[in-house]
Amino acid sequence: SSIQSNATEAPLEMTGWSGDGAPGSGTLREFSTGAVVQHYTKSLDRVEGQDFRLPTEAELVALEAFMLTLGGPASIDLQTLRLTDTSAERGRVLFITEDSENGTKLAAKCNACHTNAGALTVAGINQNFDTGVENAVHAADLTGASRPRDGGFGIQLDENTGAFGNGTFNPAPLLDAADTAPYFHNNVAATLEDAISHYESNEFRSSPEGQRLLLEDSGGRELAVDVDALAAFLRVINANENIRSSIDHMSRAKQYKTAAGIQELLTTSIVDLNDVLKVLAEGELH
Repeated sequence: SSIQSNATEAPLEMTGWSGDGAPGSGTLREFSTGAVVQHYTKSLDRVEGQDFRLPTEAELVALEAFMLTLGGPASIDLQTLRLTDTSAERGRVLFITEDSENGTKLAAKCNACHTNAGALTVAGINQNFDTGVENAVHAADLTGASRPRDGGFGIQLDENTGAFGNGTFNPAPLLDAADTAPYFHNNVAATLEDAISHYESNEFRSSPEGQRLLLEDSGGRELAVDVDALAAFLRVINANENIRSSIDHMSRAKQYKTAAGIQELLTTSIVDLNDVLKVLAEGELH
């Protein structure tokens, strides 16, 4: 049985890469039910009471409360942030500039859909987009093997593509993007640079979102994509988030009474610091 949402319009609480990864109306609360049906079943028959049991009301409340605690404590403000690395700072400016102002500015327009490197639009909405990722050449295509197309949100058959859905997907937060390769819902981009390069591709330019951003620009300009600068920017803010997380784990370790708890937090803190070194080294940053 399907665990996909039966909603015909994307819910405010989007889950999964297409925004409909939870059953029922697709809320975060119902996401836990979908996870049990999908991942905790004893067989692919997925018979309730035989292959799994559904979460109780109390368990759903607890799981939702836990999931709402995940993530960073607060968003960074990219408007006031200043970076000392020239390339990273150029990437920051490109990232937050959403309009070319009649062709007088270079604008990558990333902030329109990833405000402050998060997953919400500049209007504060959790929204799906069709950026042409499904049309990009995937490494699997080079083998000649058949690759099913992902239709994104919804269950309606698209007779043009043969996929089920409206072709839209939910954007991921970018604060730790440099840490999370490969990229996009289908892993079509192997590196951070590959992912950024998609936004200067013909697949993006001809996509609904690419066309919208072009038409809404006051100068009729396409995205100004400087791959190296944007990658440097994303790596620096990723490293910054790793450092914040490392400090947080060390601070929490001071409050623990058991050696095991302290060791676990300190180990996690060290992992974060190793991530800093890895992310910066990949971009030859210091």
